[in-house]
Amino acid sequence: MPTNWVIVFNRIFKIIDTPRPSTFYYSGPRFIQKIQEIREDFPNYTEFLKTREAHNASTTRRDYFKDIFLGLDDEEKASVALKILNDVEGLGHPPCTEIRGLVSGVAGAPSAKIPVDAWNADRLQRFIDDMDVALGQKNPERVLTLAYTCLEGFFKAFVRKNIPAMVKENEITALGKLVKDYLKDKNTGYPSEIFNVLGQTAHAINRVRDAFSESHFGQEAELWVAIYIRDLVNTHIRLLLHFM
Repeated sequence: MPTNWVIVFNRIFKIIDTPRPSTFYYSGPRFIQKIQEIREDFPNYTEFLKTREAHNASTTRRDYFKDIFLGLDDEEKASVALKILNDVEGLGHPPCTEIRGLVSGVAGAPSAKIPVDAWNADRLQRFIDDMDVALGQKNPERVLTLAYTCLEGFFKAFVRKNIPAMVKENEITALGKLVKDYLKDKNTGYPSEIFNVLGQTAHAINRVRDAFSESHFGQEAELWVAIYIRDLVNTHIRLLLHFM
């Protein structure tokens, strides 16, 4: 089913219309700044309102927020929605799993939030967000490519932070083993199987990417495997964040 963007907007607006001084509240400038992150040529707040007034269009927040949002193409709508959800969740709002599910058109799952001081934080967060966008577009091959790159990148960030002597390692399964062994050594009171799954996931994503991803011109993947891999990547990143 196609995404019902009106419902997505209505549910997001309920969150960002929380009365001031709530940290979730979105003023006009704050909302337009999120739009400009995906559309650099979008006018600034003052210019936009002057144009609205010149055309006798409503300058009520809800009205022009909705007009802006629904005027984006579907990929842009998904990107803006996820950026806002990441923002409010990062400020303490409960996970917006149901809205994420509406955006992606599949069952939602809590997404990892990369701390801004992590290596390549902006890029890694973009990969996480783009996985949900690709799911919404029913493009599992794209999800698998992003999942591989994201997990490999986060393993690198973890190694840079905790095992700097191995910073030159670049291969995902080797990185997975480094991370797994580090956590097992630092957490000897827990069963090793808890951390063995990191290495197994690295191997699994490497294999499935080779078989199905768009970058390898393999077979077409089914949507279920993309959802499963997306959820694994988010789960493992949330685990590793506890040790960074």
